[in-house]
Amino acid sequence: MAAKPTRPPIVTNSFTADAVILPPDPEAQGFGAAIAVAQHVLVVGAPQTRQTGAAWVFETNDLSKPPLCLLPPPGLQVKGFGASVAIEKSSHYIVIGAPASDVDGLSEAGRVFVWRRDGSAWTFVSAFQSNDPLEHSKLGSSVAINQDSMIAGAPWTDIGSARSEGLALAWVRDPVKVWHLAQQMKLATTGPFAHFGNSIACVDRITMHNLKPISEALAVVGSPGAKTTGGSRVGTVSIFRSLKGKWRNIPTALLVSKDPESMDQFGWSVAVHQELIAAGAPNSNLPDVTDSGSAHVFRQGTDLGWREECEVHAFEPQRGSQFGFAVGFSKDRLVVGAPHARDENLYECGRVFSYYAKPNASGYRTAWEPFCEIRPAALVAGGRFGACIAATDELVAVSEPLAGRGRVHLFRATETGFGIPSSASRPPSAHEAAMKEAPAVPSGQTAPPPAPSSL
Repeated sequence: MAAKPTRPPIVTNSFTADAVILPPDPEAQGFGAAIAVAQHVLVVGAPQTRQTGAAWVFETNDLSKPPLCLLPPPGLQVKGFGASVAIEKSSHYIVIGAPASDVDGLSEAGRVFVWRRDGSAWTFVSAFQSNDPLEHSKLGSSVAINQDSMIAGAPWTDIGSARSEGLALAWVRDPVKVWHLAQQMKLATTGPFAHFGNSIACVDRITMHNLKPISEALAVVGSPGAKTTGGSRVGTVSIFRSLKGKWRNIPTALLVSKDPESMDQFGWSVAVHQELIAAGAPNSNLPDVTDSGSAHVFRQGTDLGWREECEVHAFEPQRGSQFGFAVGFSKDRLVVGAPHARDENLYECGRVFSYYAKPNASGYRTAWEPFCEIRPAALVAGGRFGACIAATDELVAVSEPLAGRGRVHLFRATETGFGIPSSASRPPSAHEAAMKEAPAVPSGQTAPPPAPSSL
């Protein structure tokens, strides 16, 4: 097996948040344990709040407006509400997971809850659970939603004799807005402690097949504990397709990293954007930096197959930083969190880095390059900045759940960076100078961004 390359430190401009959101409730705990964003709506989970957990909905274009607090309905045994959150792209539906909830006397079987937007209000739709709930399966550990489907992971589910293999459940919404359990998703091959469903992302898209456009949905499901030829707990990522609201129960493709090693936990986090998929491997190693972490980008080709396009690392890899714990896409720019990274003497304050696909002279993207670092105005030791990332084309939200009672930072996406430049007066690095001197890109292609200092 080829040794993973040693990466020299990279210096690039950093950006600070446009806005910081603090817990609106003095009893909130773990605020930012899960976040999701779509259009101008931000959802923040705080699963340690009171006995049940809570989630808040913010209007990002008017943060002076009081947020709406979502709580589980009375009469159910709910715990860990807000451990996972998702919002549909058009911001019509919100899904919230409560994986520590008891169901029918079964400890930590887990539930998921759905809200629907009605004008300016949010209406509770229903609570959902497995038709065959299992103790300690923790349904709702991860959630995702697209135009007509929602998917929830239960990564601790035992499948036969395979302990904690995990599964995911998909519900589909019919034309009269009623949700039905449609499919149970599993690994293609069984394996204990795979934790299938630890992470989930989905997207609606249009692809071409035999020169005809096809509307489909993709679900990307991580199994960070899956065993492969590289060893135990290497991790895999499964891809599921849905045509006309019908999901397959086994994956159509399986992604693995090029250089798998034991304990990488590839697939701990996943993100999808059109033909791009990102997967984090927070426990992977560099030759001289153990447990520094990595993130891997896959691109779908014209043959509809997937290939690994790059493996990226932190600008300054650090031992145990868990780079890749969270990943996201803002358009086709990759954002990666390393919540255990340090900054000078601030241990486990966390750091977040972004990357872009660099085009060559012909306009074809051939490599991913560092773009900028995203930072809060002031890092907090132990705050775990970068534990969660949620992104749209216009906005990137990053949580810092252990900074006090937790907080969330919002960064506005621009052509040159995210948020407000925090080092515009610094002379440009060699990387930034090269970006400035990059050749012009033909019309219709994606150009490399100018240096952040020009903002």
